[in-house]
Amino acid sequence: MGWQGARTPQAAACKDEQRSQRARGRPDRVRSALTQKVSVSQAAYANIHAAFVRETSGQLRFSGSMMEKVQAMRTAKLAAILAGILLSACTANMARQPEPSNQPVPPKVENKTPFPNLTLTGVDKFGEYTSLALKITYAIADDGSLRAQTVGQEPILDEHTAQEDRYRCMPYGAGYNQLTTWFPDTGIFVSGAALAILKNQNGQPRPLEPMVAGDNGIMAVTGPHARELEYVYVPCVGERRVDKGVRTVEYVQPGDRLTLNPSGQDKQPVTLILPRYPRPFVWLEFSGRSARAIAPANLVLLTVDWPKRRVVAQYQLTVAMLPQVSDARWMALLPSQALAKDPVLQRINDDIERYIETCPTPTKPMDTCTNPHGQLPESVRP
Repeated sequence: MGWQGARTPQAAACKDEQRSQRARGRPDRVRSALTQKVSVSQAAYANIHAAFVRETSGQLRFSGSMMEKVQAMRTAKLAAILAGILLSACTANMARQPEPSNQPVPPKVENKTPFPNLTLTGVDKFGEYTSLALKITYAIADDGSLRAQTVGQEPILDEHTAQEDRYRCMPYGAGYNQLTTWFPDTGIFVSGAALAILKNQNGQPRPLEPMVAGDNGIMAVTGPHARELEYVYVPCVGERRVDKGVRTVEYVQPGDRLTLNPSGQDKQPVTLILPRYPRPFVWLEFSGRSARAIAPANLVLLTVDWPKRRVVAQYQLTVAMLPQVSDARWMALLPSQALAKDPVLQRINDDIERYIETCPTPTKPMDTCTNPHGQLPESVRP
């Protein structure tokens, strides 16, 4: 069994510690592509109309106490942000794309969501690609549902992160996990509770493979259920290190349910429901051609901080260097009913959702739906 670590500048320093690791990245390319963009542009905010905020907030199911009303306002604001961004990106006239350069370069990445993101370049036996990551922080509601937060989010690392911190549990979690350019499954770590079972939206249990600790506190699956090549994790839930972790077989999906047994006496099991929305995806434009691609991001890391009633999801998407992508935009889908007052926007949103449901689950870097040959819905074709 080989252990696959992060394809990063740090990964090279770990070569002696994990001699069985393979497919490392080129340090200069990874470092040069490391970026952080966490804010929504002013242009995006300009497309958010007060009328839409009022309409959306009127459709929310929250009512009653002042705290519930505050939460409703925050949810409405998030919906308005994402909807305004979606409309501005989908209806804008695209300028002629630049000609591809002689050497492939990472695309220009724009984050059109209120969630923090990270861009890396990876290279392995499959080729050279851009790795796009996005973090969404959720608050755990009393009914076990998760609500995306636009304030109090767990941050993502940036280019100033020190190499010696890669194995540490920091306010942004573990840098090692965020610097891994591709994961084939979802790693799950829980603080203050034990993960009892994971079920899909139809109630069928999903396989969970327990991890064991290795050097520097990294964890991976070993034994008879281990693959020939296993990816490793640092078991952090925010700043807290935990001693247990599991990985799934394929990615955790919207609608999946995690049942937790909280620590302490007389604690009842709690079931958390992974939300369908906002659902992150990436909108791609290609150099030198009138072509476009749309692909969903995959949930590669899930941490649960039960004492803080917080869940953090790390999403990831990988894009081939060739054919060359000029622009990559992080965006997010909303529930159709939230857009009922705007039929055009609702149609675009729903068309994209139906399309990305057809995208196959990637089994290697460079997701299938990121190529320019997909049959996009007519509403979003160039």
